[in-house]
Amino acid sequence: HPGPAQGRVIDRADAAMPDVQLLSNGSYHVLVNSEGSSCSRWGELPLSRWQPDPLGARGGLACVLRDSASGELWSPTLAPLYGEPERYEAVFAEGRASFRREERGLAILSEVVVAPEDDIELRHIRIRNGGDVPRTLEVTSQVGLLALDEAGAQLRIDAPAQAMLCTLGPGAPTVLHLMAVRGEAGAPEYSAACHDPLGALPPFEAPPGEPVPVSRPALAIRRSITLAPSQEFAIDLVLGAAPTPAAARELAVRYAGTQAVGQAVEAAWTHGQAFLRAAGISETQAQLYNRLAGCLLDPVPGLRADAGVIERNVRGRAALRPYGVDGSRPLLVLHPGPDSSLAREVFQAHGYWRARGFEADLLALCEGRAVFEQLMALASDESGGAEGIHVQLLADVPQEDRILLRAAAQVLLLEERGSLPEQ
Repeated sequence: HPGPAQGRVIDRADAAMPDVQLLSNGSYHVLVNSEGSSCSRWGELPLSRWQPDPLGARGGLACVLRDSASGELWSPTLAPLYGEPERYEAVFAEGRASFRREERGLAILSEVVVAPEDDIELRHIRIRNGGDVPRTLEVTSQVGLLALDEAGAQLRIDAPAQAMLCTLGPGAPTVLHLMAVRGEAGAPEYSAACHDPLGALPPFEAPPGEPVPVSRPALAIRRSITLAPSQEFAIDLVLGAAPTPAAARELAVRYAGTQAVGQAVEAAWTHGQAFLRAAGISETQAQLYNRLAGCLLDPVPGLRADAGVIERNVRGRAALRPYGVDGSRPLLVLHPGPDSSLAREVFQAHGYWRARGFEADLLALCEGRAVFEQLMALASDESGGAEGIHVQLLADVPQEDRILLRAAAQVLLLEERGSLPEQ
């Protein structure tokens, strides 16, 4: 695998280990995993829910390809339709996630970024026909949204911008979605439902430009492209949010053009490196913190409590609340020692997560007063504040609650196991 300057490479052989990349401009946040599944947040507002299968009713932005001649289906990334690619890899670096898939004579390269200057995410997809016959593909993008008020969500199609604009409720922000094809393509079809890849795309029936109430809002767009032998097409999927429909439309118009997309893709990595320098975090550390976030979302046995401890727990989620934890966010439990470099690394990881829009609870259980005071000082120094950090004296925690906290933790880190990279 290449060094940290190039990022970390994940191929099919690495699939057993969860891996994610956090992408953010400080206000718009995306979490994407090595299979291409993702979820998005705008500030404190979740736009889509994390779930590994984006074809569900509340998945993140997804893309499906269909060969019009054979009816075969697959995806630019592994998710949502895995198939059997001849080659597949993901490359994660601060500010950018890249995916390469080769299958059925097509080479597909996808880059996922968050624009540094605008609250939008981009999937810049390049498809090359390596065969000797033309290929016609149906390209469908979709995302299921989490509306603030599902009964009050309204959707309209902005035909001049070829964009879908969905206001998530009265006084709520507007989400925009568009598919820009850089070449000749069929007219876009729009739908307000997450579709079944094997079925038709339910059409969105509405007067042009008029908002229509929608329940369980989803945004789906389909376009057809034909690739001659050796021809390459570029497709840009854009998802974003703005305070008003007018501001959302302005973003859609801007990113329908190639200039803004190219600038955002190029600037995202530079913006990410500037963030790391300002935070005093190396690329290697950032990659480690992203991998740890993946373990919180998809726990691995080696970082959890022993099975016997989990089986001995008889307490429920309500018993977590006295420790500042309610079970709604992933939980990392830390048992630090005196002058713990492990604690400093984990606290820095938590600050990195918060800045990148990933919420998790960190609970430190301290064996003595000196360790407790050291960690309280670390928490007070934490950039962005100590929200989500909880420090407890182990002596104040009853035995049954110690078992509960270890059992509830998606990740359990112990000083005696060594440094964070060693664990």
